Amino acid sequence: MSRLCPNGHEVKDNLRFCPICGAELQEKTMKFCKKCGNERKGTEKFCSKCGTPFDGVPTSQPSPSYDESSYTNKKILIPIVVGVLVLALIGGGGWFVYNKYIDTTAAKNAKEQAVGDSIQQEDNKREDNYSDLWLNVWGNIGDSSMAELQFEKGAGWYVMSQDAPVDSRRILKVKSYDKKSGRLVFNAYYKGEYIGILDGIFQSDKVEVEPGFYNVIQSYSGKFKSVKGVDIVFSFHGD
Repeated sequence: MSRLCPNGHEVKDNLRFCPICGAELQEKTMKFCKKCGNERKGTEKFCSKCGTPFDGVPTSQPSPSYDESSYTNKKILIPIVVGVLVLALIGGGGWFVYNKYIDTTAAKNAKEQAVGDSIQQEDNKREDNYSDLWLNVWGNIGDSSMAELQFEKGAGWYVMSQDAPVDSRRILKVKSYDKKSGRLVFNAYYKGEYIGILDGIFQSDKVEVEPGFYNVIQSYSGKFKSVKGVDIVFSFHGD
């Protein structure tokens, strides 16, 4: 068998140098282009397709390196990384929402409940202290001349006119009462909301109209001080 020297001379396999030109022989003459893989024809020194020299290059057709295990590992790793990132985002978002909204709302509700309980306890104490206080009077509040006010056993209400529906009642709770001076202050609420105070002087006199029969004459006059900063004069009387 024979092979070609770098200058294209045919030389026997057992020779190291070409007997014609003296060129040192490569181990084997390449049969395929190292760049494009094109097959060498005869003694071509350059690839007929891309022009790359054939001398001093491998004798087998080059093939791209491919590590299947590496590719498989990457295919497995990518979804795992994406899943971890998604979970981190969801967890972080949930924690943010909990701290900003849910936890804050729960704390706010608990605080409002505590304040409400405290107010209710104070109201209950006042109702117990003024359980013997009662009023059944009519009169005017501001422009209304048909207002009615009733209070008995620690609970009461007033309306702007005597024929007003029940749901228009303003609920009254005693804030303070000084029997000596007669000053009586009510907290007023409408549909569960605090609307202001009735601050006035209450007088109650028992008059004997016949032997053994008495008539109670009451009056309550002052100002309604609303949460809007408006003062409205009121005057009630009853017998």
